[in-house]
Amino acid sequence: MLQQLTSRDQTATGTYYLPIALLFGIIFAVVRVVGILGPLTYRFVLPLGFILMALMPFIFLNRSQRQKMGFSRSKSQSFYGLALLTGMVAALFCFLLGKAFFDTSLDNWYVTIKNAYANTVPLDSKGAFLIITIPALIFSPVGEEIYFREFLQDALSTRFNYRASVVSESLFFGIIHLCHHGLSLVNHQFVFRPVSGSVWVLLMFLTACLFAWIKRKSDSIYPAIAAHVAFNLTMNVCIFYALV
Repeated sequence: MLQQLTSRDQTATGTYYLPIALLFGIIFAVVRVVGILGPLTYRFVLPLGFILMALMPFIFLNRSQRQKMGFSRSKSQSFYGLALLTGMVAALFCFLLGKAFFDTSLDNWYVTIKNAYANTVPLDSKGAFLIITIPALIFSPVGEEIYFREFLQDALSTRFNYRASVVSESLFFGIIHLCHHGLSLVNHQFVFRPVSGSVWVLLMFLTACLFAWIKRKSDSIYPAIAAHVAFNLTMNVCIFYALV
């Protein structure tokens, strides 16, 4: 089956490509729930999930297929500047919107993320910002962009047009981020914040669409990863130094 999947024949690829991409999407969603909402002893599964996300094209696709889907140089270096600016502005917009509507209540998505950080590392401890931020600049930008914007989007394109593929993978990206805000585990029961949780999903959906747009304009996954890095860095700066 793996040999068929990695074949250059597009029909054979399409037969198994999308089902495998969707199957692993479910696995990644479960890993996200366990890694974020589960006991602290299970937090290690979160970076492992990101690593597996990043490896998907290397496990199931050949070099030619990876290059076609975006593992190549950007058409212009200027796209990296655009990507960094886009990621920064998107994170600032999320911060300002959350602060304007929810202030520092638990309905503010950045407050929820800050509390999750505090459960892992005391935020007033020396080096807390770097301890939290450095992994956030590596694991999720690389893993999520390669899986969502590369592997899943390309798999969806075997059945749907480009717009439908982007909308689908971006919506999945938004929903999976409910684990970061909107969905919580209280006394072994899931609790959903319908208003702020829905807004957060919409924000993550739109952010994912921006990353997909950058990838398409640059014809490379690397500027999209850069945009994601800028988003996470700006988000953590807001959480540590502006969320008061």
